[in-house]
Amino acid sequence: MTGRWEKFKSDISDYTRYLDAEEFDYTVNISLRYRYIYVENAKAACSTIKLILQRMELDDPDYRADHLVDMHTRVFSPLIRPAQVGRFSEFIRRKGVVCFCFVRNPYARVLSAYLDKIVNNMPAKKEILALLDGDRENLQREVSFGEFVDAISRQSVSEMNPHWRVQYYQTFQEQIRYDFIGRCENLEEDLRSILEKINPQYEKYWGRESRHATHARSLLHKFYGKETESMVYNLYKQDFEAFGYSRLSFPD
Repeated sequence: MTGRWEKFKSDISDYTRYLDAEEFDYTVNISLRYRYIYVENAKAACSTIKLILQRMELDDPDYRADHLVDMHTRVFSPLIRPAQVGRFSEFIRRKGVVCFCFVRNPYARVLSAYLDKIVNNMPAKKEILALLDGDRENLQREVSFGEFVDAISRQSVSEMNPHWRVQYYQTFQEQIRYDFIGRCENLEEDLRSILEKINPQYEKYWGRESRHATHARSLLHKFYGKETESMVYNLYKQDFEAFGYSRLSFPD
């Protein structure tokens, strides 16, 4: 097993400059049945996307995990991992394999991560507490959005949690030539567009997974001021430039 894993790590070395092999193996979802590679991007509709893809793979229009964490646990997923396809570096170049991912406005995505993981006292909050006070276990300690942004701005790309890591690197934009990059702001239209390409019968598997929804897009001006806007823009400048998102504006 160790020898196979070492061969896998060597095969994907081009993809692990910022994410380690375990993260890469988790992040990339593969269907041999429909011949696609979906690179998930946390806080960018990945629960809804995986719900539909898993229903398709299982041929079960009614499938829904009892616990949302089960949907994100790879051992329970019908989609396979890069380590299971032999040489991934060769598989991704096969003719007919469709590669896609989804991205989200960086302002909304990082706010959604804060509302979901920090305000709700989820385990990821421990990472932020360690940066702020060094006390990882005090989950009841309130953390403001400004404190959160300040804390993550001190992390390297590799240190960042996938829920707020720079999307450009989280989705391997330098290594993967995508056939389709969808936007959460246009989720229904973009998702239907890519699903039509990989399975024209996708409609019966359609569904929404909203158990982690935060409605961050409607709360931007409640949480952002000029200082936090500038901090987030500088932190995610690579995303703004790569995916064409605009800066927030404030009245003079």
